[in-house]
Amino acid sequence: MRILIIGLNYSPELVGVGPYTTDLAQFLNQRGHHVHVLAGPPYYPQWRRTPHTDLPDATSHNAKASIHVTRCPVWIPRTPSGARRLLHLTSFGLSVLPVALAVSRRFRPDRVLAIAPTLTSAPTALLVAQMVHAPTWLHLHDLEWHLASRLGFLGQTGGRWAATIGSRLVRAFDGISTLSAPMAATLAHHGVTVAQHHIFPNWVDMDQFRPDPAARLRLRQRLGLAPQSLVVLFCGSMGAKQHLPGLIHLAARYRDQPLLQFALCGDGPIKQQLESTVQAMGLRNVVFGPLFSAEEFPGMLPGADVHYAVQNSGVATACLPSKIGPILACGGRLLASSELATAAPDLVQNAEDAISLAHTSHDDIACALNRILAQDTTSPSDSARFAANRLLSKDVVLKKFEEALMKGVNV
Repeated sequence: MRILIIGLNYSPELVGVGPYTTDLAQFLNQRGHHVHVLAGPPYYPQWRRTPHTDLPDATSHNAKASIHVTRCPVWIPRTPSGARRLLHLTSFGLSVLPVALAVSRRFRPDRVLAIAPTLTSAPTALLVAQMVHAPTWLHLHDLEWHLASRLGFLGQTGGRWAATIGSRLVRAFDGISTLSAPMAATLAHHGVTVAQHHIFPNWVDMDQFRPDPAARLRLRQRLGLAPQSLVVLFCGSMGAKQHLPGLIHLAARYRDQPLLQFALCGDGPIKQQLESTVQAMGLRNVVFGPLFSAEEFPGMLPGADVHYAVQNSGVATACLPSKIGPILACGGRLLASSELATAAPDLVQNAEDAISLAHTSHDDIACALNRILAQDTTSPSDSARFAANRLLSKDVVLKKFEEALMKGVNV
């Protein structure tokens, strides 16, 4: 079967949506499908163009993987404010249209799969599918219009317009998938029927992410910390969805415990602001690190005692942290938003001793951290890895995804 995937983010991006779109394309190809991906140039989470082997408008063909990738031009703002972020997403929606029309005339896809973010490419997916008489599928990593309204990116009027347009676009697809039950409930509120909707959580490669006793020393050496330090780690994109100011306030509470260190590794639009806050508060128990490469990330993740994944209130109804799967697969202990109990109840129940939930209040986050620190964090959690393998395994999730995509019915 010929499958056209339209998604802004793709390899070699290391965090966010890109790695999942890459996994999906590779999996479908390994299952015998011909795959063509339309994507933007790599830029995330740094919000600046990064080196890659393809020109923005060039087509590359990997003979071994048999996946065609066409890069479409995208405007990348230095500071992704609400309006600039919208223009950035719109630029991909506009640039991908003529490319998709040209590619589809040659490729003649049997399925058209759109990945959101960004929903600005959804009209192109729908138009191309209509042109070649192919069913459409939309996989939503987050509900952009709902999230923009919650975080105040577009203002009250802009948020209402975004919700109206977004819900109409989503309902036009033959099949829709999201990551969790709360996201599904939000879609139902916007008129998406049960027959249209599927839930496929962010998956994890259980062979790539696994417990590693040597990772403790490796991580501390990488960050310049004492070997005996306890490390609370945030790793990923530093943006408005993450409750990272809460992590800084948490560190301030423990400033008199020098062996407890707080590490923020990654990049994003609020990183400089966080660094300035830490400097102004004089916190010596906070370190900042780079975004780990794809090669070193699996070897660093198991080295933390606690992984911080608290999001701002209300965000879980529109998205989920993509890092949860790799953390649990490594046997890691997770400090996460209380909304995770609703978003992924089976996961929380199966890995109960490894997941400590908190609201966004400073006191609640501190109590959740103390619950984890009361455990022996030097040893991996067996229940965490068991839960990841049972519920988030890459092969399990993607086989269900492929089956639904091929049949167009619930599985």
